[in-house]
Amino acid sequence: MSSPLVSVLIPIFNHAQYISRCLDSLLEDGWDNIEALVVDDGSSDNSFEIAQEWADRHSTKLTRFELTRQQNQGLPRTLNRLLERAKGEYIALLASDDYLLQGGIAARVKALEANPGWLAVIGDTYIVDPANNLLDTSGAISFAKRQAWVFDHPKTLRRELLVRWWSPGPSVMLRKGTFHPDQVGLYDESLSFEDRDYYLRLISRDGLGFVNYPVAAYRIDPARLSAPPPEHILRDEVLSERKNASNFGLIERFMLSIRSHRTKVKLMLRREPNSLPNKLRMAGVNVFWALIRLYHLLYLHVVHMFQSQSKSFSYE
Repeated sequence: MSSPLVSVLIPIFNHAQYISRCLDSLLEDGWDNIEALVVDDGSSDNSFEIAQEWADRHSTKLTRFELTRQQNQGLPRTLNRLLERAKGEYIALLASDDYLLQGGIAARVKALEANPGWLAVIGDTYIVDPANNLLDTSGAISFAKRQAWVFDHPKTLRRELLVRWWSPGPSVMLRKGTFHPDQVGLYDESLSFEDRDYYLRLISRDGLGFVNYPVAAYRIDPARLSAPPPEHILRDEVLSERKNASNFGLIERFMLSIRSHRTKVKLMLRREPNSLPNKLRMAGVNVFWALIRLYHLLYLHVVHMFQSQSKSFSYE
């Protein structure tokens, strides 16, 4: 396999305790043609100084290393600015508290080169905690309580990410051309949480694939898992789902409509937790959501059954 240039985009924000591990992984991955574009997005700690010290020691070991700092602009705008400077054929995203795993770039490049119709690919991830303890070796499957076959077929992958949203940030690699206006385009800078919007745009084009290989480590705080997401994330999920609904068929539009309405009612209940009308709304939307989840599970198993049968009756 050739070694095309891969641009790894690393926005930093107050991750002084993790940034060295993140940058070390650029060398540990094993890919021999990496440009790392690193920007400190207004950190109040010494993240930038630690990154600069790393660059002084190791930057020449990469094809290209660029470190800059800026006043805080938020993640979508920061990623778009990094994309303007990226020269790689492929783009990998890496938060400054996560890190790459050996062979992860190669696995994703190989998958994209073998599937020219894919605009992007996601791999599996390790899950680690703030103290670097390994919590799970499969963020996409066992940690998210999924069956591995859900990712094997474009139809089940698309529907799973539509209904059950979970895809760790460092798992994705995209073709540079995906960000062209004629394709999916850049990140929406009106949002503070870009992931949901961009994945909906990808799967609406059936442009996303999966490689069953651990490509990166994704850091989470177990103490926060049971806590509800911040309001700005929920607001952006609602906006993203309503914005992209028209790109899907009738059934999937209905699913997104119920999902976004359910999230909106959650926000209303946060502001007025004792409101009887809001409690009744939540009870009603939960009934619809339960039916959608049941339909979703049946859909996954039916597609998987027919896909398995077609493989069984295929001949070399």
